[in-house]
Amino acid sequence: MNDTLVDEYGTGLLRTVISADQDGYVWRRTPGLWAPAPFASIEHSGLALGEIENARMVFGGTGDSRIYRGVRDHRSAASLLAEPATPTELRSALRGTGALLRAMHENPAPTSDPPKAVVRLRHWLSGRARTPRAAYAEQRLSGALGAARMVLLNSWCVDLLTASEMVLSHGAPGLGVIVPDAERDGVDLLSGEDFGGAPWYFDVGWLLGELCEMHLAELIDADSFGALHDALIEGYGRDLDVDWNRMVVLRILLRLHDSIAYVGWNPGRFAQTAGLLRYLIDRSVL
Repeated sequence: MNDTLVDEYGTGLLRTVISADQDGYVWRRTPGLWAPAPFASIEHSGLALGEIENARMVFGGTGDSRIYRGVRDHRSAASLLAEPATPTELRSALRGTGALLRAMHENPAPTSDPPKAVVRLRHWLSGRARTPRAAYAEQRLSGALGAARMVLLNSWCVDLLTASEMVLSHGAPGLGVIVPDAERDGVDLLSGEDFGGAPWYFDVGWLLGELCEMHLAELIDADSFGALHDALIEGYGRDLDVDWNRMVVLRILLRLHDSIAYVGWNPGRFAQTAGLLRYLIDRSVL
């Protein structure tokens, strides 16, 4: 039986094609034409990563493209949040995601390599941008934030790279790889592309950063943000400390970089995000 195309989208960093077959949905994800690195090559077999109640990690192999079969829906949490009156319906998906991340973090980091997101961000902030647009944006960012804030951001990246206790990190647990299963009140978490070693708070803080950015951009209201935040922390079973504030800043910063480097330059968005970053950085160190 041939797969039936359902959706496709992408940027210069990542391409996604979703199709349907007799077993559910097939998600094929491939590095974009401008991606600075291939997917992680860590093999997940032998790791303690299983299904928790109705939340499960789905793996796509270790090839150049990742093919996730038997995924239970074709819509990610990111696409669902673009629809009206949806945020509170995602609480069980965020709770399950938190539980999966906690189980993943019981594994020691099998490699000293950090998640690719951290590497991209570190290169950008240290003046080693991989595209001309990103290099130009780094110069503009330095002017907008000032030297002291840039030094602080670089130090936060270094902290992620040199933390004393590293765990197996998902590396990019964003809303785009969280696939809610509304019928069974569960979730599929697409995993393996960005495996690396990071502090335990990286993954949860990264996802909270994305939710926080959506709230600050008025894409979800305060009640919805609070409900999703609480569901994720409840599922993870451990409160975050002040480090999560740093992760919010770094997550917003990387989204700005990726938008510029792999989509296009948007002066209005840059100015708005730079202002938001100034506010968040200053607030995080008060």
